Amino acid sequence: MVDISEYAELEWSDDVLIIRFITDKHIDLEVAKAITAARYEFSERKDHKLVVSFPKIAEADPDAKRYWSSPEAKEHILANAIVTPTVVAKLIVNFFLGMNKGDKYPRKLFDTETEALFWIKNLK
Repeated sequence: MVDISEYAELEWSDDVLIIRFITDKHIDLEVAKAITAARYEFSERKDHKLVVSFPKIAEADPDAKRYWSSPEAKEHILANAIVTPTVVAKLIVNFFLGMNKGDKYPRKLFDTETEALFWIKNLK
């Protein structure tokens, strides 16, 4: 079993779940599934808004990316704000978002967690 504390932290800010990636370690399918399982457990499988923060660029293998693009990994997400401060990471995230145009919830990319939280908390 993967110890996700080496990869990410989860916390609530009002009704928004925040996942902060805290390392630039490689993320494989096992890690991706463990982080998603932790999100389900942390949210008690209830619908929630989600902020994902990547302060560093973490490389994810193709299987992990496919999994995070799957309906199974997106369950219970009402909106998604993604935070990354670097230009390179923004390019990667925008490419990933472009490949997932079928999402049925709002998504947006931000430079800071403060901006992301303001946007996501004000969604109706």
